[in-house]
Amino acid sequence: MHVMKNSPERNNRVRRVTVQLLTNAERSGLFIDHELETLLAREALPRRDRALVTMLVNGVTRMRMRLDFEISHYYQREYERAPVLLKNIFRTAFYQSEFLDRIPDYAIISESVDLAKRYFGKERSGLVNAILRERQRQPVIWPPPEVVLRDLDLLAAYSSHPRWLLEKWLKRMPVTEVMELGEANNRVPAVTLRVVRPDINSEEFEKHLRTWNIPVEKLADVPHFYRLGGRIDLHSLAAMRQGLCVVQDASAGLAGMLMAAQAGERIYDLCAAPGGKALQMAEHGAEVIAVEINALRARLIEEASARISTPVKVIEADATIFEAEPADGVLVDAPCSGLGVLSRRADLRWQRRAEDFTQLQSLQLRLLDNAARLVKPGGRVIYSTCTIEPEENEIVVHEFLQKHPEFQVVSAKAFVDGSFCDESGFIRTLPHIHNLDGNFAARLMRLK
Repeated sequence: MHVMKNSPERNNRVRRVTVQLLTNAERSGLFIDHELETLLAREALPRRDRALVTMLVNGVTRMRMRLDFEISHYYQREYERAPVLLKNIFRTAFYQSEFLDRIPDYAIISESVDLAKRYFGKERSGLVNAILRERQRQPVIWPPPEVVLRDLDLLAAYSSHPRWLLEKWLKRMPVTEVMELGEANNRVPAVTLRVVRPDINSEEFEKHLRTWNIPVEKLADVPHFYRLGGRIDLHSLAAMRQGLCVVQDASAGLAGMLMAAQAGERIYDLCAAPGGKALQMAEHGAEVIAVEINALRARLIEEASARISTPVKVIEADATIFEAEPADGVLVDAPCSGLGVLSRRADLRWQRRAEDFTQLQSLQLRLLDNAARLVKPGGRVIYSTCTIEPEENEIVVHEFLQKHPEFQVVSAKAFVDGSFCDESGFIRTLPHIHNLDGNFAARLMRLK
């Protein structure tokens, strides 16, 4: 059957896929991007519908705690014990009504009732109808910010972050800043593009972007990066197909700039996928060897390298034990908690636990130990993460330096804008301050 654009059938299909995907991810404990890839491949939705499903799934996942708090205000039974699928019908409806303005409330109610009837029968569909109509008449009114800030449980629900994480941040930030960080994590992240080999491509790239029907901001403090001010189908952009640009957050680009790769140098990029930093360094004429343990992710680096005609050698290996001739530079883009990219990785806030840091820190130190063996005297190791947590950042660096006195920190201020650097010379970006992903990077020079 042909489904017309914006028809009830189309909207119902999008909502059904969204609710199924959310439910599968919650039941399986798998990351939401894995479930997205699996289900969207099976459903074979048009690109426009895939984008809408992705937006809804990430939005509902991001705001899940706040949505549950609001739904439980109307749900007269024990909401915690409600079927996960029913919860996700409610969450999707509440999210669309509160955070989007594309679909009117009457349509949201009608589609949600139809979905509840499909999966649960008449009784539960009546419950969904009653609660959504009650919410339409009397939406939840949150207390003013000064009240929310005084109650940690209320702040956790309003900001949709687990309480343990807020408690962690409160040890080093005032509560108003914690609220700002939470709000930044809940924003839909902008897409940022980096111009490939800007010395030859910048003029042609800017010709392309003037034809796009969205605002584009050239980032003043991170050269050759552009932030898109709206949604656009990246697959349709000739500039992407022609290899003039790649998708890369500017905060990740700072770590690539910190390496300051030079023509003729050999650089190892450990844990290299998805490969943005490897390509960035290779564009300067360095010989870049990208080390990646996952075969599929290794192939993605090779494909990206071919698309922009920038040679990167990819080796499938465990970066903690990888052996090779000493290089001029080693980038350790370490696996981490990802707590600096919560806007992009919507489910990480629910997946992570306080006890994860010990295991992650152990892996990070093993990677740095191997990097120390792989770099020449006079060379440098760049340690970078996409987390804002000290246990994975400066504490790891300090432990490494105690074990390896032949290394010293070189201030990042010599390589990137000082607004991204702290007093110790580390790159440290924060979503609520820099409007970038939360990242950390340190340049460690081997003296002998």
